[in-house]
Amino acid sequence: MTKICDDASREREAHSAVWSGDHDLSVEEWGPAIAALTTRFDVRPDSANDFHGRLRAHVADGIGLCDLVTGKHEAYHDPAGRDGAAPVHMLSLQLNGHATMEVDGQQCVFRPGDIGFYSADRVGLVASSDDYRSLCLTLPSNAISIPIDYIRHVQARTLGPERGLTPAVAGLLISLNETLPKVGPAQRARALRSAVDLAVTLVLQEVGESVVPKDPTQRLREQLFAYIEDHLDDPELDVKQLADAHYVSVRQVHNVFRGAGQTAAERIRTRRIELAQRELADPAQLTVPVGQIAMRCGFANPSHFGNLFKERIGVTPAAYRASVHPGLG
Repeated sequence: MTKICDDASREREAHSAVWSGDHDLSVEEWGPAIAALTTRFDVRPDSANDFHGRLRAHVADGIGLCDLVTGKHEAYHDPAGRDGAAPVHMLSLQLNGHATMEVDGQQCVFRPGDIGFYSADRVGLVASSDDYRSLCLTLPSNAISIPIDYIRHVQARTLGPERGLTPAVAGLLISLNETLPKVGPAQRARALRSAVDLAVTLVLQEVGESVVPKDPTQRLREQLFAYIEDHLDDPELDVKQLADAHYVSVRQVHNVFRGAGQTAAERIRTRRIELAQRELADPAQLTVPVGQIAMRCGFANPSHFGNLFKERIGVTPAAYRASVHPGLG
């Protein structure tokens, strides 16, 4: 079952990467775009001829920040959902207009400045006004460090613009929406994870939990993971560099990764391949040669990159790019 979920999640990330950037969408295109980023909805516009939709998405590591602008419509959750992939949770910041949402049979109304949490597969109905605009941060289950029940606890209610950390979260999302197109993939991933961390803190605030201090090993592991993300493009990145950068021994680095169930080298290779997948699936990178993408992802030898990519993904980099962009051929 785990492999099925992993495969579904990887396929979803590949499709969501296609929707990165800005898109003006018809009603027929709106449903598939939302499904790629969250879950399946049956979209029913107030008037098909008058419907307008604009989507801007920034996606990294399964985390997405989506700027949604639509005309008046209703969207009903499709029980077929996401084909076995792990649930996606959402933080929604209402920017304009209003939306009525039904979650687990309870209704709530979002107005400008409001923030709400919900699990995409628990939403029954979303009804938006004609001037609707929101920013939605997608939180895959494997990207958050709190029990799913915490999300369930705060869903189906709104957090007003003056409540606790709501202004900080809103300000960060608005800022990221403007700045993420100007930074590289590694920085984009790090910034989105920071947004997730702040969102998790907001959830903890609402459920009355204090943030438990992390043990030193967990703290070092997170620092090592973050360092890897920021240096994926460095072909010299290895265990010794990790140790030197954090003033610990190579043995300590090995022990930390052993506790995470993988070696440091495996982590670096895996994250580089995943970064390459996103680059290959990005419509804005279609003219960039595969060899150049390999170098940007830290692979000094394009041939080694091709072999490793095929070993992990099952197809060559060129074949993978063609599979997510069928029109290339």
